Amino acid sequence: MADSSGMLGWLRTLFGGRSRKAAATPAARAAAPAAEAAAAKQALTTEDVVATVGGTAQRTPDPEAVKILEQCILAELATSSFAIPPFPSSATRVLELVEKTDLDLNELVRALHWEPAIVAQIVRVASSVAVKRGGFDDLRGALLALGVAEVGSIAAAVAAGSLYEVGSRAEFELFPELWRGVHRDALVVAFTASWLAQARNVPRYDRVFLRSIIAGMAPMLGLRALAVPLLDGRCVKCPDEEVAAAVDAVRAQTYTMAIERWSLPPTVASVVDPASDTERVIVELVTALVELRRHPYRASAAIAIRDHACTLGLDAKWLRVLVGECDTATGHVSEILAPPPAAPKPATTKQAAGPRAAR
Repeated sequence: MADSSGMLGWLRTLFGGRSRKAAATPAARAAAPAAEAAAAKQALTTEDVVATVGGTAQRTPDPEAVKILEQCILAELATSSFAIPPFPSSATRVLELVEKTDLDLNELVRALHWEPAIVAQIVRVASSVAVKRGGFDDLRGALLALGVAEVGSIAAAVAAGSLYEVGSRAEFELFPELWRGVHRDALVVAFTASWLAQARNVPRYDRVFLRSIIAGMAPMLGLRALAVPLLDGRCVKCPDEEVAAAVDAVRAQTYTMAIERWSLPPTVASVVDPASDTERVIVELVTALVELRRHPYRASAAIAIRDHACTLGLDAKWLRVLVGECDTATGHVSEILAPPPAAPKPATTKQAAGPRAAR
């Protein structure tokens, strides 16, 4: 489930502490030459992938149960009554503007002024990356400091929080850990994919980041679709392992259905479903990596990692660096999504009087 304070903290850290200079981190600088030199000599194998990625082994789900759940999800998604959450209109407006080659900054300022939550975040992020200059207290200065591309990512990512909301308490209670896992994994993929795009000198790394966020909601739709027949008694409740396997198996179909229902303008569609093979492959590679770490028995994820890594020219050394970056992102996301510490309870009158009496 989307948490507004968590989303703001995540964006502030991503664009503040993890700017485009992340491509020049010591790990990337050290790994890149060696990895590129070795890529032509040694092709990555699935054995390399499994050995490098690791993960925590769980029991293997029942394939017949998974197949039944897959059919339930796809059948529900195909019905006209199933409500796919609308793509946020505020994200559409901003993305259409920032993709314009002849963008008028005044036009963007006017559009953003209708979105106070987005404006507040843009100004906050701009201030965090310009502390030495005293920060910013106005939208125009923040836009000039961050640049149009990053402003578009911030605006769209904040707006996309609505895609991660659970419909009802009854739905949430069916598989609470899986609901939480969807949000967590989407953030981990976004962090890691954005880092990889910068390390590989992809010019529009902001699009990689944003696609990770939008594509990451596909399992959310799968869970919502499965919740309908479960609550109606038309489907039998299965363990989370079977549910997760079914949701992941139909992830691509679910996302395609969402794209079709949204009927996005071409400029927006090019971001959330890019024609650029590099942008798309980076997101799919990191998505498969996160999946394999959680479910090491999934051969399909290992094969996907191998194929996508080869497409990008990554060898085993690069993959080890990427796994390390994924671990860093996982720890970072855990901090972001952790509930705030409880406020200390005020001392009672008797407790407050005790020390004074002792003195």
